Amino acid sequence: MYGFIAITLFMVMYYRVFGAFSIVALASNVLLLVAALSLMQATLTLPGMAGIALTVGMAIDANVLINERIREELRKGNTPQACIAAGYERAFDTIFDSNVTTLIAGFALFMLGSGPVRGFAVVLCIGILTSMFSAVLVSRALVNQPTAVSASWLIWLSKGGYRCGIFQDQKDIPFMSYGRLTTSISLITFILAVLALGFKGLNLGVDFTGGTLVEVTYGQTANLDAVRAILEEQKLAESSVQNFGSSKDVLIRLPIKADISSAQLSEKVFAAIKAQDASAELRRVEFVGPQVGKELYESGTLALLLVAAGIMGYLALRFEWRFAVAAIIANMHDIVIILGMFAFFQWEFTLTVLAGILAILGYSVNESVVVFDRVRENFRKMRKAGVAR
Repeated sequence: MYGFIAITLFMVMYYRVFGAFSIVALASNVLLLVAALSLMQATLTLPGMAGIALTVGMAIDANVLINERIREELRKGNTPQACIAAGYERAFDTIFDSNVTTLIAGFALFMLGSGPVRGFAVVLCIGILTSMFSAVLVSRALVNQPTAVSASWLIWLSKGGYRCGIFQDQKDIPFMSYGRLTTSISLITFILAVLALGFKGLNLGVDFTGGTLVEVTYGQTANLDAVRAILEEQKLAESSVQNFGSSKDVLIRLPIKADISSAQLSEKVFAAIKAQDASAELRRVEFVGPQVGKELYESGTLALLLVAAGIMGYLALRFEWRFAVAAIIANMHDIVIILGMFAFFQWEFTLTVLAGILAILGYSVNESVVVFDRVRENFRKMRKAGVAR
């Protein structure tokens, strides 16, 4: 909710009326996505929420692309109506390509993933479709709404009131002048991440190594530190404790113990929790065997590889093979650095973290396509200029 409010304030301050249109389109996108999930009777998990977050990010990004295209046309001195039409037309290819590449990732994850990963894929695929509809059709319908004040909006827009005064245009930002410095930092960070993965490895959670998931609900706000203290007394300090859903719900991940069965272990832990707080109630217990965890790990890795191959193929068709290779290298660079951080600090790597990494991969690809589309457009302009000469 706070994120949505922050996005609303920024878009309205930055784009004024068109920012308000974007927020209405974004709200319709989220509403359609939630309605579709409700019709499917889908259970919303943390990976699913990551899919919704990625969908919201891509939806607002599409509206930003459209608004920036309109602003570029205004600089050329075109009429407001022509600027709006050209803005939507020229932004469509970028929005389409970026959404298709993410849709490829969603299909691959759905086919090869399981459990929460598949849930992430379902939310992502539905969200992409609703995002395309809201960004291209809903916002365009709002802009073209034939009301008495539409003309005044367009006149206000054409006279330069397109941005709030605190956001002044930067004519030229010399990004490439810092190329050597940023490339050096990126290369060093990448090498350190690879070394961390090679020497320390990932600290895989119960989802991948196997274990027991215990969900407990309290009558009041749960004291996570007290739960962790109980687990330490039971010699289960390596267990994971976190809130799940609300502050009263707690999800406990217990590792596999050789001298006790998973059922006995979960009963023993809950008995200790119940002895400390009588309001505690056992909601569910799930057992994840080591073989299941291994299969989840392998399927997740295979899904990532297939996503990379699918995206490379599409980008090679729509752009050039060099663009496809560059996009995958850049995106794998992001993923490797994140995994290296988890390996270096030995943070627990769970399915929830995997879903977050998938969200980062999807948005990273989206941004790469935005840059590639502008490069392709500049190539076309240069070729036309060469022919004219």
